[in-house]
Amino acid sequence: MRLLICIILVFITIAAYCRVMSFGYVNYDDNEYIIHNRHIHDGLTQESVVWAFTTSRAVNWHPLTWISYMLDVQFYGNHSWGYHLTNLLFHLANTLLLFLLLLRMTGNLWASAFVAAAFAVHPLHVESVAWVSERKDVLSTFFWMLTMWAYVTYVNKPAFRRYLIMLVWFALGLMSKPMLVTLPFVLLLLDHWPLERCAGAGKQSTWRHLVFEKLPMFVMAAASCVITVMVQKSGGAVQLLQDYPFGVRLANAVVSYTAYITKMLWPTKLCILYPHPETSLPLWHVLISTALLVVLTSSALLAARRRPYITMGWLWYVVTLIPVIGLVQVGQQAMADRYTYVPLIGLFIIIAWGIPDMTKRFKAKILRYVPAVGASIIILILIIMTYFQTGCWRSEMALFKQAMSATSGHCVIRCCIAGTLLDQGKPKQAIDQLKTAIKMNPSFARGHNALGFIYLKQGKLDAAIKELNRALKINPDFPLAHSNIGSAYATLGKTDEAIRHFKKAIKMKPNYSDTHYSLANVLVEQGMIDEGIAEYRQALRYNPDMAKAHCKLASVLITLGRVDEAELHLRLAQLNDPKMADAYFYLGCLMQKQGNIQGALEQITEVIKLDPNFGPAHNAMAVLLFQCRDFDGARKEVEITKSLGCPVSPRLEQALSQH
Repeated sequence: MRLLICIILVFITIAAYCRVMSFGYVNYDDNEYIIHNRHIHDGLTQESVVWAFTTSRAVNWHPLTWISYMLDVQFYGNHSWGYHLTNLLFHLANTLLLFLLLLRMTGNLWASAFVAAAFAVHPLHVESVAWVSERKDVLSTFFWMLTMWAYVTYVNKPAFRRYLIMLVWFALGLMSKPMLVTLPFVLLLLDHWPLERCAGAGKQSTWRHLVFEKLPMFVMAAASCVITVMVQKSGGAVQLLQDYPFGVRLANAVVSYTAYITKMLWPTKLCILYPHPETSLPLWHVLISTALLVVLTSSALLAARRRPYITMGWLWYVVTLIPVIGLVQVGQQAMADRYTYVPLIGLFIIIAWGIPDMTKRFKAKILRYVPAVGASIIILILIIMTYFQTGCWRSEMALFKQAMSATSGHCVIRCCIAGTLLDQGKPKQAIDQLKTAIKMNPSFARGHNALGFIYLKQGKLDAAIKELNRALKINPDFPLAHSNIGSAYATLGKTDEAIRHFKKAIKMKPNYSDTHYSLANVLVEQGMIDEGIAEYRQALRYNPDMAKAHCKLASVLITLGRVDEAELHLRLAQLNDPKMADAYFYLGCLMQKQGNIQGALEQITEVIKLDPNFGPAHNAMAVLLFQCRDFDGARKEVEITKSLGCPVSPRLEQALSQH
């Protein structure tokens, strides 16, 4: 029967998620994690593994998650279906491990099967499985389950080797996602039920002993918390108190606890982004949620002796949500479906053990079959809902359209849609969305900033400055708006204003590499070379893969005669952006000065391949061909250079006239 249930679990999971492997990426974190990440594209190499352990990209430290992507490339090549397949396989493994773990600990076959089935096909878990960037969820949970398995093995037959294996799985989980910091507390809950290690007279363990037993895990969890906060602060992901006051965070946390329960019971209006209230929530909503939490928690604690599964399940839910409940606000979401991947297990346990417990009182035997029939119907409904929910992940536009419906067209969602439309080359539609968002909420600083950014890209500088000033009037401490208006002033030649705004942006957000880069360009243009170089280096400090910063820095270093350093940065620019024509051009010119004609020819040829209208490259090619005594080729390149409106070296023309 155990094997049959495992087969059924695999079948229903595949039935619910069968479409995901036909999906591509969504340009929402996937660009940062996969699409524009050369370290992943390189596959599993020594350099990429070192990078995985040292990078803070995507404002997280999760080296094993990065390495898992690299392994995907090794096995499947850089194809989206491979990443989706691995996510699904981990989700399947987690489902089976959960079933076998509960069965091993409780011996209750059908309750364990229900919990695993609900975990497998609940729509709230679609985000963790169908989103390539959420590999960290399914991977860390895999190690979570292995840690629990090793713990149960250790409890059944204590030995240092078994304890060490548990610590290894726990460490690997923390290196996949710091969500595991609550696992030591969960193991204490397991000690209460179902392991019953400290349930009364005759038990060899005390709570003090059980806590001390997990001390190494608590230390590892604390270290992971410190690393995570440091990385997220350095990346600007942790929101400041002035952005999200603590009272608002606390109110949102309380409401989120009850909202997740509601969505578990009635999983509708799910979306990729639930906008944060930022300033306040309706008082009645907060009071009702608080009262409900107090009642549920009190009831769970009172049930500790007679129905310990309720205490364990409820505290599992409450404790495992703490890292993501928003007291330390990361990002702009009020809550997220992916945060429920592990916490909902606790609620599923209460349902799976509680309903049969209640029906035992029924005298009519037929009523005792109600839980089995009801569970089957519920799982079938969840499979269907999950199947349709996965369809939203076929593209980011589909995701945001669903979010529009779920949030009644919230201005933040409209801003996200505008970004997607802009990426698709549809600026007019993007502007329409932003104007609608601003009409809905005139004090929506993010909308004014986004509108100003589009005008800036279109060259409508006056309109851009007008919108950006509106954003700054609403929120004077808006670093991105300061950076954008600095770019507008720089384009107008108002360098003093540009520098002032760039420096304000950097003061508020020191890690914003694009602002350092923009400031560096202005400083170099003003002849402040040393200051400009320092800003380029700051940009590269926060984003070592920024090809344009490597290239610009190299061009400045060449003028200073620091050719070795310049060549290094040009190579890095090419490595990070193989299609950057400027990097090949500068390297070709550098090689020409060094007398490496063949190397220079290769670089300039690549420039012309990448950009046939790159006039200076044709002029450089003409000079190189002349040096190779290919006079006809040189003349042809001179004509092309002139046709592109680019000046030709007079000395070259004079020399060609003599041949």
